[in-house]
Amino acid sequence: MKRIVGGLLIATLAAACRQTPPRDTGARVADAQIEQRDSALTALSRTGWVASASATGSGSPVGNAIDGNAMTRWRGSAAQASGQWFQVDMGSQQTLAAIRLDATATPTEFPRSFRVQVANDNTSWTTAPDVATGTSATAVTTIPFAPQSARFVRVTSTGADAAFWSIHEFNAYNTTLPRTGWAATASVNNTNAALTIDTAAGTRWSTAVGSTNTQVNGQSLTIDMAAPQTFNQITLDTGSSVPTQFPRGVNVTTSNDPTSYRSPRIARDAIQDNGSPTANPKAARRPVSARIPRRTPSAVAPNAIRIPISCVRWLTE
Repeated sequence: MKRIVGGLLIATLAAACRQTPPRDTGARVADAQIEQRDSALTALSRTGWVASASATGSGSPVGNAIDGNAMTRWRGSAAQASGQWFQVDMGSQQTLAAIRLDATATPTEFPRSFRVQVANDNTSWTTAPDVATGTSATAVTTIPFAPQSARFVRVTSTGADAAFWSIHEFNAYNTTLPRTGWAATASVNNTNAALTIDTAAGTRWSTAVGSTNTQVNGQSLTIDMAAPQTFNQITLDTGSSVPTQFPRGVNVTTSNDPTSYRSPRIARDAIQDNGSPTANPKAARRPVSARIPRRTPSAVAPNAIRIPISCVRWLTE
């Protein structure tokens, strides 16, 4: 697979002001065609996690699923049935893109079919959308999905089987690159550019200047990742409060030199709904090694670009 080496990623709003139809953010894995990228998964720390379940068998407490010991387990109290669930409270909001249920020590006791939900409270499970659904036929069940930000994760059985359900180790994973040491700059409102990488979803950078909220060709947001990184996707999240204020078109380029952005364009015209543009699917699957990405507008649109804290994520393959 061809790799592009660079250090600065540059995104430019493309001349064509096109929007793709909205997509279902709660789509199933099959519908979203999420690719499983096990080699890129980074396990989240389980410090402070608390597990719970709909029922627990004698001698197999639910905490065993997150105790770091592959020989202990949580086990349900009866044969698998629809509606049984296992849940983890991660203590605080985390970004995750996959979970793994390991039943290697009892290899027949994996969930036959399941749904995965996430939430930031422990009361809205009846309305929380599915982030993944599927079936399993192996002792280790890895379930990838589009990146989610949540505190609670619940896996619910959606089928029946004579085998009990066991989890020896439960882990959650993220594919987002760590942003330690990153620096953000922008062609307008530069003093607020750092808000795009501060991890606080309630703050944002905007291209608005006074009463002028129009996107202008050539505006740019640049992220210096401090060292070359390999990634295959970027995400700009405008948040639910300003869902229409996303860039109407972008060009993305990379560089290892903060003074030069003449490297080849790696993506353009990458627009999704809810203010979350990403590199176009074909370009996104090609890993890029770079230090500084830049996004620059090349189209005029009626809204300012407003990007909240978690706006830029570099997803490894």
